[in-house]
Amino acid sequence: MELHDGPEVRLIDPRTFGHTAVLTPDELALAGPSRLGPDALEELPSSRWLAARLAGRTAPIKVLLLDQRLLAGLGNIYADEVLHRARLRPDRPGGSLTREEVKQRARRTILKGVQNGMTAARCHVDVDPSIGLRGIEAVLALKEELKALVDLQVVVFPQEGITESPGTRELMEEALRMGADIVGGHLSIAKDFDEHAERVFELASRFDRDVDVHVDFDIDRDYGRLSRHADGVLYPDELGAVALAEAAEAPPGAASAETPT
Repeated sequence: MELHDGPEVRLIDPRTFGHTAVLTPDELALAGPSRLGPDALEELPSSRWLAARLAGRTAPIKVLLLDQRLLAGLGNIYADEVLHRARLRPDRPGGSLTREEVKQRARRTILKGVQNGMTAARCHVDVDPSIGLRGIEAVLALKEELKALVDLQVVVFPQEGITESPGTRELMEEALRMGADIVGGHLSIAKDFDEHAERVFELASRFDRDVDVHVDFDIDRDYGRLSRHADGVLYPDELGAVALAEAAEAPPGAASAETPT
């Protein structure tokens, strides 16, 4: 393909797997690239994100990893390497991770930290209808098992939102009754900032817990509202400690945008 200013674009494909196409903007919007998942190299999502999307899936894990609509850019060899490192069979159903396996992996990670001098850790554990309370059950059991080695705090974390994922609020309540230590919030994913904040702080007030909120990115939201009353919502000045985590830009009154809490 010769460009208007001289250079050429060539597809060299000895194995004849690829092809080229020239599309209009409207055609491109309906074509395959618009349906690709996050790029595995440039936009690798968190393990929580991937676990949530694999939950309940019965297709083999390798087949799911090769599905470019889920995660773009993983080929056959890389999928094999990933599964080998994770000690998972490629034909295993994608959503079949058990509570005991969650516990084993969490134990291995925590003990590595202890070996390097860690004495306390705050574990954000996803809660939503697709995952249920498996993670909470596993990490609470580890908290008791490893209490002589490390002080673990368990955060009930609504990774996929609260109202955005119906049933999550009830699961958060149950997790707090089970003994989880902190109410988590994910304001950057919330469609309604005020509603999400109100639900988080209402749970914290009702169960007498501290709050840990993920801010994540410098998006167009007024995080200063977290420090004052609004519409009768209970905000930090009437609660215990409140932590803002992963803040890309410091909210008004915060000490530093780069200091994790």
